[in-house]
Amino acid sequence: MKVGAVGICGSDVHYHDHGRIGDYIVDQPMIIGHEAAGRVIDIGAEVDPGLIGQRVALEPGVPCRACAECLQGRYNLFPDIVFFATPPVDDAISQFVSIDAHFAHPVPAGLSDEQAAMAEPVSVGIWAAQKAHITPGDRVLVTGAGSIGLSPLRLRGPSEP
Repeated sequence: MKVGAVGICGSDVHYHDHGRIGDYIVDQPMIIGHEAAGRVIDIGAEVDPGLIGQRVALEPGVPCRACAECLQGRYNLFPDIVFFATPPVDDAISQFVSIDAHFAHPVPAGLSDEQAAMAEPVSVGIWAAQKAHITPGDRVLVTGAGSIGLSPLRLRGPSEP
């Protein structure tokens, strides 16, 4: 994929400032930035050639898709997930990245690359709201001024304050 836009996550800043997050230690140069979108410019042998030219948003975690957790749709619980910008895996602040075709999601024509790059953090916010059973009209406290914390402000309707 030719990268069109990349967001900077709090984890990227944390790796830069502190050199680690828990057991994940940056011990050699690492490219950060896992919130990305761009255009497919080449494909692997078993991938539909019709994807060339498609604009996509990347899902930054690629699991095995064969273990019990993955097969039950809980691949985020796969302990050996390959996650962009988590040592030792580089990420998307580069001209090109390679990712499994199943984790390159088509982008609607009306979205810019910058908006499409926010698909991952917005999906985290939506998942959290669903997990907490938040419904329209509920009042909640959102802490944090990062892309995930700010995304609910963008999810309100146009006439809402």
